Amino acid sequence: MFRTLHSRLLLSYMAVIAISLLGMAAIISLILYNRALPVRQAYQRLSYVAAGVIARQQFGSPAPPDEQLDRLFDQVQSLADSQKIRGLVVERPDNVVLFDSAHQLPPGRPAAVEMRVTNPRNANGLIEGIILDGDDTWLFVAVQMPVAGRQLSIILEVPRPRMGILGAFEVMGENLMIPVLEAGCIGSVMAVLLAAWVARSVARPLQRMAEAATSVAKGDFSQEVPVSGPSEVRSVATAFNRMTAQVKRARQAQQDFLANISHELRTPLTSIRGFSQAIMDGTANTPELAAHVAGIIHEEAGRLSRMVDELLDLARIESGQMTMERERLDLGGIIRAVAERFSIRAHEAGISLEVTVEPLPTVIGDGDRLAQVLTNLIDNAIKYTPSGGTISVCAAPDGDGVKITVSDTGEGIPEEELPRLFERFYRVDKSRSRRDRGGVGLGLAISREIVIAHGGTIGAENVPGAGARFTVWLPAA
Repeated sequence: MFRTLHSRLLLSYMAVIAISLLGMAAIISLILYNRALPVRQAYQRLSYVAAGVIARQQFGSPAPPDEQLDRLFDQVQSLADSQKIRGLVVERPDNVVLFDSAHQLPPGRPAAVEMRVTNPRNANGLIEGIILDGDDTWLFVAVQMPVAGRQLSIILEVPRPRMGILGAFEVMGENLMIPVLEAGCIGSVMAVLLAAWVARSVARPLQRMAEAATSVAKGDFSQEVPVSGPSEVRSVATAFNRMTAQVKRARQAQQDFLANISHELRTPLTSIRGFSQAIMDGTANTPELAAHVAGIIHEEAGRLSRMVDELLDLARIESGQMTMERERLDLGGIIRAVAERFSIRAHEAGISLEVTVEPLPTVIGDGDRLAQVLTNLIDNAIKYTPSGGTISVCAAPDGDGVKITVSDTGEGIPEEELPRLFERFYRVDKSRSRRDRGGVGLGLAISREIVIAHGGTIGAENVPGAGARFTVWLPAA
């Protein structure tokens, strides 16, 4: 029943609401317990007893002064015994004790207690207050009246009550339970509705992502989930969309690779098979023709070998199995040497190869691998630069590193192809004419991995009216 995230969130919110209501009830009971709310009831009780004393004095039969005092003392004693209270009769203004129903204060002496008036005139016209007698605290109600020609104060007192926890629950049940339950029910309904909305706002985006992930697993890479909900859910949705886009690009790259590798393998294999069949059939029956056929077979076999070597190099670099040498390099010398190897080929193609190398800081890395990067870049530039064009190779310090640029005056690279240019197995054929057959789009991918392994960056851009430009940046030692 509670297997979905939505139901579990809703159940969790409802549990929090129930616990909060129980906590509120416990806190209210604790407040009632600590604040001793029966104080008001105690004052009311003492006021009723005092009213009885006043009535008996007002409506009693006349008597001599001594008899009036004795009758008053008897009345106070009787009420104290029946009502479980303590009664004092003191004479003002010195508060000399005349009678104590508890027989603790001796008559004829001032009451040695501290009395504090909290209400000089309550609803019944009586004085309310507290008495501090050592560690004990008493509540009292006082009546001031003349008796037998003497100004007396009749003080009725009880120990200050303290409510037990059961009593606190009882008081809360009698006075506060219904309002608390009503407020709790209304708050619970509103909280449950809010909790359902919050739970849905969290769970629904995750459900969409689960559905989209299922579609992606089935091969539908066009899935994109809306970025909504809490910030954490939005982060997951953004990461999911980014992952889907990357998977789509990787799948597209694999499809391009299969198409390109199939085409590139078919041509040399067809040539090798056809010319080898010519040798077996005796068609190449002269030494010159046999040598020509063998040369073609050798050339195509070499092309297949280079293709396999590129694939193995890329696999080793990406898996970390290829070890890069770490030695101090004269990068300027490497650049000049690579350019020198291409000078004859560029001259034969009618292309001007210009090299500009400024004094460079020392770079630490693998000289052979960096030479491979430059070889790939210059080789591509020669392939795609028409006769009469120019290739410029420049190297200069740049910040805390070295920047190398290889520019050509070819047709440039279509803007939509630039983001995928360094993907493995990707090759731009539809926008560039090629005079000879190349690889399968691994050269730039290998170059990127080599540069990254050296802590550098590589990128490509179009130069308006001047072809393409590749830039490599490497950190200095």
